[in-house]
Amino acid sequence: MKNLVTAASLTALLATASAAPAADPTVVWYPSVVNSEGLGGAQYYSVLSVRNPSDSEITLTVDGFVSNSTGLSAPTATVTATVPARTHATIPNVLSALFGGLKGLAAARITANGPAYFFHSVVNDQTAAGNGKTLLKVDNATGSNVLAAGNLLQLSNASDADRAMGKGSRTNIGYFNPSFDTKTVTFRAYTPTGVLIGQELRSIPAWSQVQQAAFAMIPPSTAGNTVHADFYVTFEVQGGGLLVYSTVVDNKTNDGVYQAAQ
Repeated sequence: MKNLVTAASLTALLATASAAPAADPTVVWYPSVVNSEGLGGAQYYSVLSVRNPSDSEITLTVDGFVSNSTGLSAPTATVTATVPARTHATIPNVLSALFGGLKGLAAARITANGPAYFFHSVVNDQTAAGNGKTLLKVDNATGSNVLAAGNLLQLSNASDADRAMGKGSRTNIGYFNPSFDTKTVTFRAYTPTGVLIGQELRSIPAWSQVQQAAFAMIPPSTAGNTVHADFYVTFEVQGGGLLVYSTVVDNKTNDGVYQAAQ
């Protein structure tokens, strides 16, 4: 395991204090943490805020798992930081600030040795193109979100031609295996009337994080059957559970809607 504990950068972001830590730990997961370029010149990066509501300093342990399909034996990197009592801190680009300028996609587990509130958003930054910024909220995940079966609803996928013209939406689906055990999962995509579009059986090794276009992850039974204004996805896992999510992205603005499986 690679341990990265910054000094000046974390001191600037998360001030230190000397109070004793609180007792009850708080653990949250984020199956998608990003720092990458998007279509149309967009820049995507994750912003994390944490509030310590207690009268004691808390320590955060942030484990990062770089996106991979072959599995990991441990976190790619681990960073620790402190948050003083009764304060709020924001890390403006999580992968860059905490993990040495890391780019791409990852999953993260955050453990606070006391009470804490978290908020994670992905910024769609188009200021370089003369446009503004928007935020995509990425929900906190806990043990109850590690599902052996679930659904992703209200998905949409336009044609390549429409995408090139900025019409319609595109859907990405991602998953993270938050354990040392290999899981086997079956994904299925359906039309609103329950007609099967396609299915995929995958073996998911330990700590694997993958995100793909919906019909790259779930190839349609009929080649080219990828244009659906409305469809849904189900999954069933053997050997435990996964964190599964979708992001539906507008092809003109690159704004997205994040959905944790339910």
